[in-house]
Amino acid sequence: HYSDPDCREPTFTIYASGHYVMGTPSVKVRGGTELVFTATRARVTPMDTATVLMLNSSAPSACGQLGSWAVGVEQDITPTNGCLALGIRLPHTEYELVKME
Repeated sequence: HYSDPDCREPTFTIYASGHYVMGTPSVKVRGGTELVFTATRARVTPMDTATVLMLNSSAPSACGQLGSWAVGVEQDITPTNGCLALGIRLPHTEYELVKME
């Protein structure tokens, strides 16, 4: 995630893991398949001081271990069901369209 439109000022990175469920053939894209991805685990790495300050001042049990965030240090946010300060909730479902040629 970046704070600027040119993607030169990173604020945090997120790594999500979960599972895909094969969906149905797409009715909009010939040869495409709709997939459903459910993220059940996630880790966040804050990349700037402003993000660290925000995370360290978030509500208890709302985003990882309160007060332990540091720039460049990854933290698991699965135990807190995501990170409300960053708008991340777990589990999280995404709908994707895939076409292989």
